[in-house]
Formats: sequence, structure tokens, C-alpha cells
Amino acid sequence: MRIANKLAGVAAVTLVAGSAHALTCGGPTGTRTVTVDPAAACTATGLGNLGDGDIASTVGGTLLDRDTTNSNGGSLDITGVSASSGTWSLASSLWDAYSSLYLYLHFGNGNPTDPTYNPDWFIVQLTSGATSGTWSVNPTQLTLSNIAVVGSGPTQRVPEPASMALFGLGLGLLGFGLKRRGNAPKS
Repeated sequence: MRIANKLAGVAAVTLVAGSAHALTCGGPTGTRTVTVDPAAACTATGLGNLGDGDIASTVGGTLLDRDTTNSNGGSLDITGVSASSGTWSLASSLWDAYSSLYLYLHFGNGNPTDPTYNPDWFIVQLTSGATSGTWSVNPTQLTLSNIAVVGSGPTQRVPEPASMALFGLGLGLLGFGLKRRGNAPKS
């Protein structure tokens, strides 16, 4: 029984901390929600339509691409504009430059006083390394207006083996030079 409980605990931790999964973000019950797959965190929601600078500053990052039409090309490709669900894909090279990537999704709002259609926009942090996935909105009456991708935080570069070899060679030559100078005849 103890082993079964430990295994169940490990399985739960693996599901929570593990790989990609769908994430639903939104306000209280009875309000609009968005589901993005794969996603790591719901970052922010709000009313209105954010400008490029506002989107980037919300996550402390850089706006990389924004689309208002179904597209192929650029660093962000989407399907489902003017629909209630679709797909997204990113250039994999974005993960080489940023440690975190976020999707901003903005939906139409036909009645700003009706909480069923609030919030208007969502910012969702993507699962690390994810390059494609799906999105959907509920309720489905008002559809996707535009979508953007924001990059934040530089990636942590691992030193190349050649650089480390040159550094080691330099240290070796420095040590050899100091040793030779120490063995020089004294006058």
C-alpha cells in the first residue's frame, strides 16, 4: 500500500510539472474563457484591445508578431480568425532567442456590459519549446479578432566546447609562462 501511495504521488507530480497540456483561462464562472494547448500559465486578462506596446509591457517582453488574418508566413501562423477555435504555430527559432513566449488573443465584444463576453483579451504563457497548438473560446458567439506572440527573457546560452578549449589552452600557456619565469636563472 505504501508503494502504491508513493507511485500515485510521483504520477501526480509528473502530470503537474511535466509536459504540455491544455490550459483554460478566464474569469469567474459565467464569463468568457479561452483554452490554449499546450500552455504553461494564464498570465493576464482584460477588457478592450491592447496596442502593441501594451501587450509587450504586460509581460515585460518584446512583441514579435501580430496577425489579424489567417496567415502563413512570419514568425506566427494562425487559423481561425473570425472563428471560435483554430490553430497556432511559431517559428522554432524564437525559442533560441527567448526563454518565455506568450500568446495574446483578442476576441470581439458585442456587449461590454454583459459579463458572459468578458474578458476581451487573454495572455497565455506557452509551454517551453512548444511550436504549435490549438486555441478555442467559450462562449463561441464572438470570435477571434487578432493574436500576437511576445518573447521575454534571453535564453541561457551554454558555452561551446571550442570556446572552453581555447580558454583552457590560454590558461595552460599562462601557467607555462609563469613556471618558466620562475625557473629562470637568478643573477
